[in-house]
Amino acid sequence: MFNHCDFCEQFSCEIETTNLIICFAHQESALHHERYERLSLFRISSAGVLESVKQAICSLLFTVLQNQLLALCRSVEPFMIRRVMGEVDVKFGIRQALAKIDEAFAKRSETIKAPKPLLVAVSKTKPVDLILDGYSIGQRDFGENYVQELIEKAHDAKILEHCKDIQWHFIGHLQSNKINKIVNLPNLYMIETVHNAKLAENLNKAWEKVKADKPDSSKLNVLIQINTSGEDEKNGTNPAEAVNLYRFVTEKCPNLNCHGVMTIGRFGHDYSTGPNPDFIELMKCHADICSTFEKDPEEVQVSMGMSDDFVQAIEMGSTIVRVGSSIFGARAKKTEA
Repeated sequence: MFNHCDFCEQFSCEIETTNLIICFAHQESALHHERYERLSLFRISSAGVLESVKQAICSLLFTVLQNQLLALCRSVEPFMIRRVMGEVDVKFGIRQALAKIDEAFAKRSETIKAPKPLLVAVSKTKPVDLILDGYSIGQRDFGENYVQELIEKAHDAKILEHCKDIQWHFIGHLQSNKINKIVNLPNLYMIETVHNAKLAENLNKAWEKVKADKPDSSKLNVLIQINTSGEDEKNGTNPAEAVNLYRFVTEKCPNLNCHGVMTIGRFGHDYSTGPNPDFIELMKCHADICSTFEKDPEEVQVSMGMSDDFVQAIEMGSTIVRVGSSIFGARAKKTEA
C-alpha cells in the first residue's frame, strides 16, 4: 500500500470517495538541513459513498498513518519523535541559532567593525526545564521580559543548583517601583532597557545599595533603549537624544556600566523593500556615540534582531541578538500587572 524512498517519505493512496486531502508534516533533523517536507499524502476522491463508510475509511487511514509515522521517527532519531509529538527541542534550536549566527557573521562586510554576536535565548513564559536543556549544552545568556517571572526563575531551586554561571538579561519594560526587586536577583547580568535618565538614576542608586551589601559586586551592565520606530507603544529614548542619554549614564551613574544601545523596532519589515530602517537608525546612533566619545566601535554593543530578523541584524552590525520563538517555540502573549 505504501511507497517510500529514503528519508523523504511520501505515502500515497488513491481511493474513490470524496475530495479530502489529509497531510502530515514533519521536520528533518539538522543532518538533513531542517527542511519541512510532507510525510504523507492521502487522496480520496469521487462521490456517492455512504457517510458511515467514509468515516470508517478515514479513521482507518489515520490509524495506519500514525503507526507508520511513529515507526519511521523511531528509526531515525529521538528528535523526530519530539517534533512530531509537539514537544520543543531547545538544544536543536540553540545549535541552529548559533549556526545561523556564524554564517551571518562570516558574511558581514569587513567595513563593519564589530565582534561576533552574543546569543541571548529569550525564555519568557517558558518553563525552567527548557532553560536547563539550553544551559546543558553551553548556553549561558537568557533573556526575560517580565520582572515577576524573572524573580521566580532566578530563585528556582533547579536553576540555582544546575545553572551557577547563568547570566540573566532583562529585556522588558522596567518600572521604577520594581527596580529593587530586580537588582538583588542572583546572576543578574544586564538591564537592556534603560530608556530615560530617571530610570538610569534610580538603577544607579539601587545598585549602590547592592554594592554596600556585597562589596565584591562590579558595576551593573546596562544598555540604553532607543525607540527607532517612533511608535507610541514602544519604550525608548528618541534617537536624537541617544548621545545625551549615553552621556548621562556614563558621567552621572558611576555604578552603571553602559555597554551600548538597544532597540526593538517595528515588527514585520519587508526585506524585499530594502534594509530595516530601525537597524539603520540604531547603527547611526551607535556611530554618533562612538564619534562623540571617541570610542572604538567594537567597544559599544548593539542589541538588535530577534527570531524573525536576527540574521539581517547581524549583517548590519548587531553584536547581541535576542532569539526566543526559534529556540523555545511559539508563546502565548502575557501581560504583567
